[in-house]
Amino acid sequence: MGAIGCQKMEFESNKTLRGDCSFEYEEDQYTHPPLIFEIAWSQSTDELEERATELIEEGIGQIRTVVGLDFSKTHRIWDTIRDEVGNKLVTKRGPFTAFVWRAVFDRNGEQVSDADGRPRIRKSNYIFCDDDGNADLSERLQLSLRDFVPARVIKAEQWDGVKDLDDAKLELDTTTMLGYLDEALKRQKREDENNQPKKDRVD
Repeated sequence: MGAIGCQKMEFESNKTLRGDCSFEYEEDQYTHPPLIFEIAWSQSTDELEERATELIEEGIGQIRTVVGLDFSKTHRIWDTIRDEVGNKLVTKRGPFTAFVWRAVFDRNGEQVSDADGRPRIRKSNYIFCDDDGNADLSERLQLSLRDFVPARVIKAEQWDGVKDLDDAKLELDTTTMLGYLDEALKRQKREDENNQPKKDRVD
């Protein structure tokens, strides 16, 4: 199992999608990663959820978990906080929420569908920074090793062979997540500055 970047995925429906980051299961028969990260900056929260749902539906059981990092509300106020980003005396952030969408599987590893035949999806959310940019230091994004394992592996091994993977937790606490956020905002600020016409740059 390994991490890969923006991967182009071609589905049976002939649709092509890319994940921002994903973790692939290194076996030849698995064509799509079980865990995908999606990042929303200029996208809305609704668009992020639509993409997560689309990935799980198109994955037909191979894509079981999508983690969404939602910076869309920070994007809306970006012009008001950009100049303060990177200031060592004043840490300026905007709202930041993470979501986890998980396809639901039964005890035999079969994907569960709703009444309309669409995959049933369970959603969790983690608010790391509120609407005022204040951090909740008690928040933790929780994944289990089972999020990284394709459903077909669970089906092959049967439930008893993999149920203990739920006990192996991967926790990303607020300090860790804010470290990623701060670095991402600094990169965005540099990108904005590099894209400015030379006459508008402040040296």
